[in-house]
Amino acid sequence: MSENRSSLKPILRRLSTFEEVGKEQWDELVERSKGPSVFQTFGWLNSWWETFKEPRWELLLIAAINNDRLVGLAPFYLDFTVSSVRKKNRHIKFIGEGHGDYLTLIIDCKMEDLIALYVEEILRYTKSIAQAVLGEISGETEFGRYLYKESMRFTSRIECVGKTICPRFSLLNTNYVNAILRKDSLRRHTAKLRKLGQITVEHHLEAVDINPLLSHFFEQHIARWSKTRYPSFF
Repeated sequence: MSENRSSLKPILRRLSTFEEVGKEQWDELVERSKGPSVFQTFGWLNSWWETFKEPRWELLLIAAINNDRLVGLAPFYLDFTVSSVRKKNRHIKFIGEGHGDYLTLIIDCKMEDLIALYVEEILRYTKSIAQAVLGEISGETEFGRYLYKESMRFTSRIECVGKTICPRFSLLNTNYVNAILRKDSLRRHTAKLRKLGQITVEHHLEAVDINPLLSHFFEQHIARWSKTRYPSFF
């Protein structure tokens, strides 16, 4: 008798390339996940990997498949290093580390039970690999909450590092946007700028238009925060 396909449990499958998923299928999963951001998209992670990967790194991309449908992705890599005592170690890390605001698993919002399955898979790897060092996991995500709740089970095998606060808001939340625009400090700064001349706002969506402006943006940001206790991340 054939098995009922609806009763099949998700399986984890290690992939050797980004192309085994493909941009369309990858980004569709991102849209089905909770709190999707550019830092989980195919374009960002694939570009990061192609730009920053080193010879000692090995891709560890783990897909979750349920009834032939992609329902989860763990975008990891293995970092093969030599410690100060000349012992070779491998660390599991997130693709995109050091450049993404928040890093996390990419899971269909209807399949959050996959988090526990992925954590057990990470622990399976750490039996022969020194440690998983996962950075910039927001405590507001289901993955972050699970790790912090269960942390005593794997203290020496999974380490969460780099918890930078990255404030953001959605432009679709018009009430919040309007409240910001009414702030006295914003009106005060706008009035000072108007004394210098007319203020215009331009919206650029294409890389060819954005790239020439980035260096000026970084310079302004660095100068803005240079005299405070919080220097610019740039």
